[in-house]
Amino acid sequence: MKILFYYFFSISICFGQLSFNGINTWTQSSEISLAGGGFLIDYENNFKNPGTLKKSKRKIRFSSINYPADITAQSLIANGDYKEHTFGIRVSRINYGVFEGRTIDNEVTESYSAGDINFEIAYANSTLSNRINWGVTGGVFLSRLEKYKARTIMLSPGITFNTKIFTLGMMLKNFGKVTSQYGSVKEKMPSYLIGSISHKLSIIPLTIEFDHSYLINGSHAYSVLSGIYKFDSNLFIKAGTSTNRFDQTINSSFGQNIFSDLGIGLVYKIEDIIVDINSYSYGTGGLVFAIGISVYY
Repeated sequence: MKILFYYFFSISICFGQLSFNGINTWTQSSEISLAGGGFLIDYENNFKNPGTLKKSKRKIRFSSINYPADITAQSLIANGDYKEHTFGIRVSRINYGVFEGRTIDNEVTESYSAGDINFEIAYANSTLSNRINWGVTGGVFLSRLEKYKARTIMLSPGITFNTKIFTLGMMLKNFGKVTSQYGSVKEKMPSYLIGSISHKLSIIPLTIEFDHSYLINGSHAYSVLSGIYKFDSNLFIKAGTSTNRFDQTINSSFGQNIFSDLGIGLVYKIEDIIVDINSYSYGTGGLVFAIGISVYY
């Protein structure tokens, strides 16, 4: 149990929460290789910033992620248009495993499990000839640890500004209300204010993005630099790192510190099917692997 939560908290983006620590944990495969960035990169658009949903092609996407200590995460995304309106749905879950229960006297009791489920619905539209896209996601996050349950209602509005030179984005992530929690201590939502800028280079087929996230109910802030390189119309490589690497650096080899907080992934497109394989390493020596499959319709 201690080992599991050691690994989990070391890779989680959110700090200082118990009931809702999984709310910002990566459940989409592309987040792994982009080190949590990619709010505007739209090679297949997971509408992390709901404003980008308006530009997304219709698709169904499935992601599966393997964290250390047998923690797993899965997500399913679907989106489509109706007249001038764009809608999306996202369902994700995190499974922390099954644990052997013990009393305070170390006597074995009934086993128990722990996990999170997140359900979100998104809406997006545009204005000023598609130069400004805006959207909002709303949903419910449910967390369970043994017999204890926690629940919160979330709202995440976002907007993007499209220019000839770059794209700007701004969003409020996971603004909401806690309706139930594990303990008696009142917990705050791990809400982030996120600003993003992306630019497609003209000399090489590379799109780079910079994101900065600020925890509204705390003092934590971090930045992510990510990008995607297009080899041809069917093959892409993507990578990302963040300022979290300075918190993950430990007294280990130089090579291990260099590769801490580094994500990398490969994307291959076969007609209307996209397959991406992703990995992420962090300073405690753990590796995260993920695979995603998208089908356009």
